[in-house]
Amino acid sequence: MKKYLWMTVSLLLCNSNVFAQSDRENQFQKNSSKEEIPPPAQLANTREWQIKTGLLLETENIEGNSDGKGAWEPSVYLELIKDRWTLGGSFYQEDHNTSHYYRLKGRNDGYDQYEITARYALVTSKTLALGMMGGIRNYRWSYYTGDNKGQTYNTQRYTLQPDWNLQLIPDLHFSGWLAMSQFKNNVNRNGLTHNEIESETGINFAFNETLGVTLNYYIDRGWNKYSERDGEFSQQEMRLYFPVIFNLFSVNESKFSPYIRRTLTTWYYNHDHQRNERERDSRFGLLFEQALPHNLALSLEYGYELQLHPDASGNEPSRTKFHYTSIGLSYLF
Repeated sequence: MKKYLWMTVSLLLCNSNVFAQSDRENQFQKNSSKEEIPPPAQLANTREWQIKTGLLLETENIEGNSDGKGAWEPSVYLELIKDRWTLGGSFYQEDHNTSHYYRLKGRNDGYDQYEITARYALVTSKTLALGMMGGIRNYRWSYYTGDNKGQTYNTQRYTLQPDWNLQLIPDLHFSGWLAMSQFKNNVNRNGLTHNEIESETGINFAFNETLGVTLNYYIDRGWNKYSERDGEFSQQEMRLYFPVIFNLFSVNESKFSPYIRRTLTTWYYNHDHQRNERERDSRFGLLFEQALPHNLALSLEYGYELQLHPDASGNEPSRTKFHYTSIGLSYLF
């Protein structure tokens, strides 16, 4: 049973690194990762291809922000798993200021995201799991306002990402992942950076077959090659998870995972003010996962985040309230 605690925490590491900012911070938001990386302990042991497909619907909204209804973010993905290999493909879309979702009225800038990944399990022993993933992502930005109105620009991201899970003692593990990425083509035009390092790592302790706790350190840093600073950012957090496993229904397993995120230090570069501007965030969230009959699985998540902006000036708010929601459905063939 304890191995399911590990799988729950690993999925949290890979699926909850999404955060959003106000309009003046869009360049900070555009680098957030969306990919779902197979957790180190979740290894296929079959000579036949397993196929998993899923749909994830996300919303992000800041109270009182000029983006109106916030962001509506649907994504679909496909995974092929065989022996030590996991191959993946996904499509993600983000639209700001949508009115009744995809109607053109009130629509602002947005982007589509296409990605393919391949992960190989290098080590699969009882005490150590080590994997390596490579991926290519294409951002297709469409502009409906401003100087770039009516234009579309593509940027490619190339990523190499190791992941690990080391058993220190039977109930204590050290696990995490490290993503190293480079961006090519229209990088500054799309408000991105040339380089990015993102990682989450920490320790997990299982009290029993039902309850565990995980404490992680998270960092996301984006920077440019030359003196140009537009889009640069840095985010560091401590993240605390409390995965709980129980049976809400008589047959299939239920997973309930409250979590807390607290900023250590976060800043982004503000082009208009020509300076780094800080942000301090505190997020409280809940993730619920339910196995369903016929190889189906359901996930629900809600996150509330209080964002403080100590360097705000003029009419810019010194504090904002951010809401994140998601619903996911997957099927294993």
